[in-house]
Amino acid sequence: MIDINSIKYPHISHMYNVEPNIEAFLGRKLYIQTKLDGSNAGFYLNDAGEVMLRSRNNTIADAEMQKWAKQSGCLAGVKDLLESAADWNTEYVLFGELYGAGRSPTRITSYNEPFFVAFDLWSSKAGGFLPYVNAYQQCHHSCINFIELAAHGQFSNVNMLQDTLEELLDKAKERKLEGYVIKSWDYKQSELDAWNVHDLPMMFKHKLDTPRLEKIMKVEDFEKITLPTLSDSDVYGAIDRVKRDNGEAVFKDIKLAMPIIAKYISDECKQHNCRAPKNMHQYYLTVLKEMN
Repeated sequence: MIDINSIKYPHISHMYNVEPNIEAFLGRKLYIQTKLDGSNAGFYLNDAGEVMLRSRNNTIADAEMQKWAKQSGCLAGVKDLLESAADWNTEYVLFGELYGAGRSPTRITSYNEPFFVAFDLWSSKAGGFLPYVNAYQQCHHSCINFIELAAHGQFSNVNMLQDTLEELLDKAKERKLEGYVIKSWDYKQSELDAWNVHDLPMMFKHKLDTPRLEKIMKVEDFEKITLPTLSDSDVYGAIDRVKRDNGEAVFKDIKLAMPIIAKYISDECKQHNCRAPKNMHQYYLTVLKEMN
C-alpha cells in the first residue's frame, strides 16, 4: 500500500520565481489549466479499501471538507477510479479542488453548492503524476469532472508566452477565476537531473493578483526592492489552511490562532516574494465572523 504521508500535492511557484527558470518551459508542450478557488483535496484508498480524503497538509481532511465531498456527489466516481487502478497494477491518488457552498477560500467568488474538480492523478506505477491526457481519460471513464484546459501549445519565447497568459487573465477576471496553472511533462530525464528536478509535471501558476516585475519599484536610496503586499486572496487562502490544518477549536482561540496565522502568511510571503499586510488581525476577524 502507498504511504499517503509522503504523497501530497506540491506548492506551485509563480511565473517569475519558478525553478530553474521560465525559459525551461519554452519549446515544450504546455497545458494551460484554469485555476478555480477551492480547497486542495486528495482522494485515496486505505488498507480496507475505503475512500479517504486528505487536505494539502493533513492525511485526513477536516469534517467540513468531508461533508463537502459527500454533498458533492463525487464519491461514487472517485471510488470507481481508485479501484480501477488495480487493473493497471498501480495505485492512484486523485488530486483536485473541493468547493463548499458559499464564499470561496480567497473570497473572489461564491458557489451555490459543493462540487469537486480533479486536476491531477498520481500513480504509484508511474512514480508521479500521469500526463494530462492519461489523467483526463481515466477521470472521464469514471464520470469525474476534470479541470478545464484553457490552451495547449508551444511557445518559442518568453514574451509570446507572457502575452498569451495576459490575454487569458482578461478572461479569468470575467469568469472570476484565480488564474491559470501551466504544466509540462515534455522533458528528458537528463534535463531533470541537471536542474535537480525530481517530479513531473514542471509547472507554475499565473494569477490575477500576481505582481508584474516591471511594476515593482526599486528604491535607489536604500538599494533594495520594495516588495508588494501579499494579495487578499493569498492572505485568506493562508488563513483558510490554518483552519483546515488545526481545527476550529484552535482557530477560534485568538491566542493560539494568531501566531500560527502569522507563520502561514510569512511562508506565503516567502513563496510569492511579497510582504505581509499590516492588518493580519482584521483578516482573521473577518473569517471568524463568517464562521459564527
